[in-house]
This record gives sequence, structure tokens and C-alpha cells, in this order.
Amino acid sequence: MTDSQTYTQTATMRDVDGDGRPAGSPVASGRTGSAPRTGSARGARTRQQPRARILGALTELVGEQGYACSTVADVIARAGASRRTFYEHFANMETCFLTAADATAARWLEQAAGAVEQAADAHEDATEALLRELFTASLDSPGALRLLATDLAATGQAGLERSELVLAALGQTLCEALAADAMDAGEPLTHMSALEQSVLPRALAGAVLRIPYARALRGGRMRRAPRAELMSLIPDLAEWAATYGSMGVPPIATVSQPPPAGGRAPGTLSLSSGANGRRGLSRGDSVSRSFMVHSQRERLLDAVANLSAAKGYDAVTIPEIVQEAGVSVEAFYEHFSGREDTLLVANELGRRKALALMQRAYRSHEQWPEAVRATIAALLGFLASEPSFTRMALIDVPAAGGKLATVHEGALEGLLKDGLGLLPARGRGPAQVSAEASTAAVRELCRGYAAAGRSPELPSLHDVAAHLALAPFALAGMPGC
Repeated sequence: MTDSQTYTQTATMRDVDGDGRPAGSPVASGRTGSAPRTGSARGARTRQQPRARILGALTELVGEQGYACSTVADVIARAGASRRTFYEHFANMETCFLTAADATAARWLEQAAGAVEQAADAHEDATEALLRELFTASLDSPGALRLLATDLAATGQAGLERSELVLAALGQTLCEALAADAMDAGEPLTHMSALEQSVLPRALAGAVLRIPYARALRGGRMRRAPRAELMSLIPDLAEWAATYGSMGVPPIATVSQPPPAGGRAPGTLSLSSGANGRRGLSRGDSVSRSFMVHSQRERLLDAVANLSAAKGYDAVTIPEIVQEAGVSVEAFYEHFSGREDTLLVANELGRRKALALMQRAYRSHEQWPEAVRATIAALLGFLASEPSFTRMALIDVPAAGGKLATVHEGALEGLLKDGLGLLPARGRGPAQVSAEASTAAVRELCRGYAAAGRSPELPSLHDVAAHLALAPFALAGMPGC
């Protein structure tokens, strides 16, 4: 039994509606959460089982404002259900969300595996069939896409585990599609076994989800991506994915010494209050007003990152932030307008410091491939030295909703696009999407380690991450890759 079948069977057994359909599954009016807000759609929803209506309403809300910004009151208002009905089916909001996630993931994985099997049997391109199925599902329900791509990973340990399981299963299905295409072409991928046993399939699967996600997220909410634009990417994206089955997979290196922790980004600039006692300035300290203001702000930024890393941003409160930072509530509001503002500033400062290190490394090499390798080394070293910031930036910020949902992380993508002009003209087309997809794959590689609490080990992935970034350019004719 494949990983996809295992997840599908488990999720289906875990949650089935009263009519025998997996919770949140498509109904007569279309896929859950995708129907227009018309009178007929509302009538169809009213006829659904209450449980299915609630799950569909939650999925819609996740697309519009994110799970972090949604409440039980929002869900029951959208579903046309009572609070009592909600709690008859779900213990709390998190249980409802995880139930919707299980049903969505099981359905998407089952449909993806079915598309691959059908295409392989018909001797059609299985990888393109897989991508077409996933992209169609994302167009039908942008909320379901956001649920799987970002928000699921930010709902505590249970959500993280589900997110990793989904990406592992999808990665396995992608490998099956690549193998089927290679066999059909009479060119078996000699490195497929090594690919399947590596960390790459999970990263490739995450990148595949990020492609439609990036096009659907506009103004902090998910909207239907332009269908023609999204579908036109499928051939080049399939070629990009096949790259990694046709080339050897670098091993994960051994890092003998962990990187120094902290000092360059909010999150680990100083020890937490539990390790260092109260972090506020002592009464006897003779410091200027300007330094005191600076110290307060820095400690507040540290606090929100450390707390988010420890328990997830959604569970962090302002009283906890001020206690961790050793400042008063009044002082907090002198610096920030609220909790989201604190996280936004902390993320932006850390991102800019990372970008400065990456640009310095990039400019230190004349040859483009070596500059990219140095840039990736700088990025991984920075993330490894700042585990709290890494957890916050890769997991909490994307799912926080509001302004944070629109934070762009394309620094590496821009550097990869610098190499497009160096390619032969025939290789530039596929490489256009390769820059975006490879950047997303490197991000997903780092996110997987952050989710497992292994951020300090990220430098060991340098050769793997460089392979993700450069392999498509190597096949396109770039020397030195």
C-alpha cells in the first residue's frame, strides 16, 4: 500500500459524513467551498448534512481570511447552523479544522493517485496528469489549497504531523508518475530509487502546491488563479520535476559542529526569560531613554519569535509576549499596534538580515553557479543559527492571515532568474518556471527540517539544496552546474 493510499484510508475511516461521503467531499452543487454565492448554491448547502455544511463553510473561510482569523461564530454564520449544532459534531474549532484537513487531503491524494494510474494505463504523460488534477482541484477550491499548503502546518503538532504526511504521500505519487513516464518513453530513470529514498520528493511536492498558491493569493485572501496561465505551466513544470529523477541525488552531509545560535535576527538575540530571568533592564542601570526604547523593542521582537517557535503563533497572547520581554503592556503598545504587527516586524527584520547575507555571498563569486551555491550556504547557515526565526518565518507567518499572508519570500528566486540570460535560448522557457519551482522546493526542504525541530542541521542539506536550485539549469546547458 502506497503512502497516498495509507493516508486516504486513514482519513476516510477517521471522518465520514452521515451520508457515507468523506467529510467536505464534493456535493451536487460542485466541490465544497467552490460554488458561487448564489441563491441556488445557498439552497443546495441547506440541504447538505449539517456536518458537511460546517466543514465546507470552514474551508471557504480559510480561503478568504485564513484559519487564524476565523472563529466558530464565523463558521456557523457561513454554514447557516447553530452553535449547538457545531458542538454536537466538533469539540472545538481546531477539531473541526483538522477534520476538514483530513477529508481534503484524503480526497486530493486519492484523485491524484487515480489520475496517475489512469494516465499510465493509457500511455499518456502521468506527471502532467498529476499536475492537471492538483491544479484543477486548487481552482475549484482555493480554500482547500490554502488549508493544505500553509494553514495546516501552523495548527500545532497535530497539524504539523498531518502536513508532513500529506507532502510525503504526494511526493510518493509524484515519483510514481515520473517512473511511469520514463518507462513509457523507454528511458527508465536510473536514479529513481535514490530519489524516492531522499528528502527531495517531499520538497518537490511542496513546491508543486506552492505554484497555484502563489497565483491564487491576492490581497491576503485566496481567489481563483487565472486558469489559462496556471494550466500553461504544466508541461514545463513536469519537465522540471523529471530533472530530479534523471540526475543523481547528492547525499546529506555531516555537520560536525552546530552553528552559533542567535545574534543576527529577532528570535534568538538573547535567551528566553526562563533561562535568563526577567529580561527587563535593572533599576540601577544608567542608560539613555533611546537605549531603553531600543532594548524594549528588541526584546519584544525576540519574545514573539521565541514564543511562536515554542507553541505556535496562534496560541501566543500579548500578556505572554510582555512577560517574556520584561516590559509593560503600555510599553508594548508604544512600539506596536498589536500582536500581528509585532510578528510582521520581526519577520521583516529577520528576512532583511538573511537577504543581506545572501547578497554578500552572491557577490563574492564571479561565476553564477558558484555564486548560487554560496548564496544557499549563507541562507542555510543563517536559518540554522536562528531556529526560532526559522520556525516563525517558514511555518507561522504564512498561515497567520491578514497582512502576513502576503509576505513575499522570493529572494532566492530573483538570484536564480539572474542565470536565465546565461542560458542558451532553447533552455530559457522551462527555466523560467524552474526558478520559481526550485526556490519553492528549497523553501520546502528547509520547512521540513524546521517542522521536525532540526533547523540547526540545515547546513547539512547544502548539496541537496544546491542540486534543487541548479539541476534544471544544468540540463538546460548551463556550464558549471
